[in-house]
Amino acid sequence: MGEKKAGGKRRAVGTRDRVVAHLLMAGEVRDASGMASTVLAEAIGYPGSSIAFAQLLSGMERSGLIEREVRGKRTYRITPTKAAAAAARSGAAARAGRPAAGGRGTPPAAAGAGAEDFDYDELARRLLLQVVQRLGAPPGQGPAPAEDTEPGGGTGGDDSLARAVASLEQKLASVRSKQRRLTEENARLREQLRAAQESLARAEERASAAQSSTRLDSAEASLLERLLSPLRDQGTRQEEAGTG
Repeated sequence: MGEKKAGGKRRAVGTRDRVVAHLLMAGEVRDASGMASTVLAEAIGYPGSSIAFAQLLSGMERSGLIEREVRGKRTYRITPTKAAAAAARSGAAARAGRPAAGGRGTPPAAAGAGAEDFDYDELARRLLLQVVQRLGAPPGQGPAPAEDTEPGGGTGGDDSLARAVASLEQKLASVRSKQRRLTEENARLREQLRAAQESLARAEERASAAQSSTRLDSAEASLLERLLSPLRDQGTRQEEAGTG
């Protein structure tokens, strides 16, 4: 992990050195359409994104290495400063193994640039790697060890990411709990419906049986008719005799 962090620093410092060297040789970079940053990036062969390069230039400007003419979101001019020339001399002296002119080592501006201007593409890659590692960790297992998110070794980005992941996991657990409760409630309602349907079917069977028991078939009706017929005939004759 230390080697990766050192590599990110070297790439950022190397890019800054290429920017300074090109500006010192060209004097300045101008573009009437406001694309001076793009022109400079193409001139030094910067492989990263335009956003990362803009962050790099912003850090160099804060460190006093360059001056920019910026209007809105467009950059029309990028110019090196005296501090850039001093930083270039200091870097060359350091690579040659001897102190810079003046015997004071690296100027404060150059030291500040080394602390601020890191590779934002590398930072984005590490953050994405942490997200993948955390999402891919099995349940019950802690998150996989992550790399430092900044060349300075700070853990602010890691803590923020951990809070975001924890919040997402909490929301996911809440959704799963609600889904489980709804599934249980659905099963309970289905069971109640099935019991009600069975009870209704039994009630219909009892009603049908009771109705059938009170209904006479044709044979029973004929027998009853023969039994009642003499009584009706006798009654008729008695009525006729009384009348006569």
